[in-house]
Amino acid sequence: MICLERKTIKAVPFNLSQEIINFVLKINRITMENFKAEDESMDLKLMTKAIDLLMTPHIAKYVESAKSLGSVKILTFNNLACIYKKKKKFALAVKAVSFAIQI
Repeated sequence: MICLERKTIKAVPFNLSQEIINFVLKINRITMENFKAEDESMDLKLMTKAIDLLMTPHIAKYVESAKSLGSVKILTFNNLACIYKKKKKFALAVKAVSFAIQI
């Protein structure tokens, strides 16, 4: 990434692959902290954002390691299943776990 600062061009270290992974991991961490604290106000909204990003059709070309992308997808769908289970939406929980297993 390039940044223009005082009419000089500087290279700014930016790794899109790592930013995507870190963003999704942060959403997972915040969601599960809220889950443990029984604060369900944003759980599904945050997880939906993470899943939308992970399921973007060409996300694999932006994330360098397919292994890390797969691991983050599994974690995210597993956490989503925990949320659905707590909300007694068992069919959706099973669907989320099944998706994680298929990855």
